[in-house]
Amino acid sequence: MKTDIPDSPDLETILAQRDRIRRRAEVKKQKGFDPYKLLKANDSASFEDFIEMVNRIVTKVLKKYHITFSPDEGEKISVTDTDKLDNPHIQFSLIDRVPSNASYTKPKVRETFSDDDGRKGTIYAQIFNYTVQFDVLASDYSTANKVMNLFEDALFKYTAYFKENGISEFYFLRQFTDTNLDMYRNTVSVRSLQYMVAVERIRTVYDTTIAEINSVDD
Repeated sequence: MKTDIPDSPDLETILAQRDRIRRRAEVKKQKGFDPYKLLKANDSASFEDFIEMVNRIVTKVLKKYHITFSPDEGEKISVTDTDKLDNPHIQFSLIDRVPSNASYTKPKVRETFSDDDGRKGTIYAQIFNYTVQFDVLASDYSTANKVMNLFEDALFKYTAYFKENGISEFYFLRQFTDTNLDMYRNTVSVRSLQYMVAVERIRTVYDTTIAEINSVDD
């Protein structure tokens, strides 16, 4: 999935002009049927895609503030490294992933199809809500507040960018003091923000799948 942020100052206008419905119709008119193309035409994105989008926003939009972002959840600054933290740093953690509501506890049938080989299949969709936490680490109180506000403003400004690239919903949940990060507070100032990210997961299942498994010799 392409997640580059255009340099044009009219990004929101460009994104607003794109027509998902038209593109989906164009894909269906193409010769043959490719479930992957349908998935992309619907602008479906994964949680990992979302984190990469955030990474690009920090890298490009906040570049002049020398803020670094860790796109890997397991890649966190160590306590000892905060002693020499010259530039602000943002890291993230996934708090939880749950179905968006009672109607999505099970995948829903979105579409049935037949491909060029005559195989029939079904495309299922299921929306999940992710709670993601971003932790801002900076050398002092005022810098931490400034970076937190810059980061929060950037995420708000590019909400249309997230949605255009396949994120179903995205919004701020809360700011709070995470006592699990007290280990950092002896050397740096910490700010924690939590957001809700809704992602639609698409699965393609062919009618022959079960038959193929049953036909395998043990």
